[in-house]
Amino acid sequence: MINAPIAGWLDLLWEAVCLRAARPIPGILLDQKGISTVAKAIFADFLESGGTPEANLQAMLTVLSHPVKKRALTYVAACRKDHPDLLRDPQKALWEKNPAFPDLILRGPAGQLSHPDWNIAEPVLWHRAAPIYRRMNISENDARDVYAETVADFLRARPEETCPMRQMLVFEELPRLFAVIAERRAISWIRKQTTLKMQPNQNGFSLDDPDSGLAARLQQPRPLAIEDPLANIHFDQIRETCRSALSDFEWHLIEILFVEGNETREELIAHDWVLEELKVDFSSSRSTKLRRLNVVIADALSSLGQALEEVD
Repeated sequence: MINAPIAGWLDLLWEAVCLRAARPIPGILLDQKGISTVAKAIFADFLESGGTPEANLQAMLTVLSHPVKKRALTYVAACRKDHPDLLRDPQKALWEKNPAFPDLILRGPAGQLSHPDWNIAEPVLWHRAAPIYRRMNISENDARDVYAETVADFLRARPEETCPMRQMLVFEELPRLFAVIAERRAISWIRKQTTLKMQPNQNGFSLDDPDSGLAARLQQPRPLAIEDPLANIHFDQIRETCRSALSDFEWHLIEILFVEGNETREELIAHDWVLEELKVDFSSSRSTKLRRLNVVIADALSSLGQALEEVD
């Protein structure tokens, strides 16, 4: 049985969970059946686990929305067992077809990734990495070399338990992971070229070259705990380390906008539950709603940046 004030929040909570379920990550769009299935499962899990209702809407929203992504992707993976292209978002279909993801990440006897569907996946990875190289002013020939090294390392043998791909459920997660790795590799390559240029009788690409404009755009990357570039990339680790720096709602906004990227600011201010959290009247103008949202986001990012510096 659900008691007040939870009963008064049900419509808002249901709407928020359904919206989160519809697009769990960019490139995937659940149909109405899928949205309803996931949302019902989220509420059922909470009730069956004996979850204690939170004292405010914000906390209750966080409790219910946190498991939505995994539940939705699990639903998609189950639907795709025989049809890898089911439930793709037609507005964000950036490649022709998906490989069979469960087979794609199976490793051979020596621990290597070698399934034939990598012939489908590999061009998708290049498509995701190429804009990164262009943004960093890396020539096409050099970009191909950097990319080849990155892919070779990406596919090399790794123990199953340390491979982030084993935690994935759908193919759309893979290009997003690869983009993170590709950017790190590109920054590393540029810094090596800078070192070469500083040596006598050597020519190289320099971060300090005023024509490149990269010095102002690249920051010193944070040191990794281990050499493996697939490590330490998860937003959950940052949230766990700096949890007290932000409210649950602020974490929710940052994850939606900057991590998942599955909603814009315009889309956020269209949700009643967001406006309630922002303490903005539903009848306010669009500019007022956006202005309030931007203030909350700016404050959250500032607080998170300060918390990360303190952790370092």
